[in-house]
Amino acid sequence: MHWRNLSWCIFFPSAKGVKKSDGEAVKWFKRSAEQGFSDAALELGFSFTNGCGVTQSDREAAKWFKKAADQGEVKAQFNLAILYMKGRGVAQSDVKAVKWLRKAADQGEPVAQNFEEAVRWYKKAADQGHAGAQCNFAASFNNCRGVKQSNAEAARWLKKSADQGFVMAQSFLGYSYENGLGVEQDYVEAAKWYKKAADQGHVEAQSHLQMLIKQTCGSFSSD
Repeated sequence: MHWRNLSWCIFFPSAKGVKKSDGEAVKWFKRSAEQGFSDAALELGFSFTNGCGVTQSDREAAKWFKKAADQGEVKAQFNLAILYMKGRGVAQSDVKAVKWLRKAADQGEPVAQNFEEAVRWYKKAADQGHAGAQCNFAASFNNCRGVKQSNAEAARWLKKSADQGFVMAQSFLGYSYENGLGVEQDYVEAAKWYKKAADQGHVEAQSHLQMLIKQTCGSFSSD
C-alpha cells in the first residue's frame, strides 16, 4: 500500500473538509511509522502540522518529518526545511534549513507551495554553490514561480549548475542553447551540453542530441 494515496493534509494551506476529531487514521499512521514506514511518518508530520486528527503541534510535526526525511522522503525533507527556516517546533537554523532544502533539491523536489518563500531559500543554497539548488532556482525563472520570468537568469543559473556536472542542468542548458532561450542560439553549444548529460545516461538529452544532429544534417561535431 502507498500511504501517499491516503494523504489528507498538506503543509500549505491547511486541509479543508477534514474532520479534525477523526484520529483513527492517525492511530494507524503512528503504528506504521513506529515500525519504520517512512510514508506513514510523513503523513504524521502533515497531520501534526495542520492539526488533522490530532492536536496541532509543530514539535511533533518536526519529529515525524525528521524520521521520514532521514529515510529519504523528499516531501518530509522540504517541510522539515520550512520548519527550521521559521523556527517552528525546532530551534531556528539557517544551516539546517539549507541542509534539508539541498537534500530535497537533489531529488528534484519542485516548489509546490508558497513559491516566494521557497525560492528565497533555494537562492540561499544556490549562492552557496549547491548544484541541485541552482538548477531548481533556474527553473523558477522559467516557470515564473516566486520570481519574475527571465530566460537569461534561468540560463545563467543553469550554467553554474551544469558546470558542476549536474545532469538535469546540462540537459536544460542544451535545450536553452538549441532554442535561444536566454542565450544566443548556438547548436554547437547545445550539442556540447546535451552530450555531457547524455554521457551521464540522461535519456532525454540523448534523444535531443540525436534529433539535433539529424536536423542539422550533422553539420557540427558533438565530440
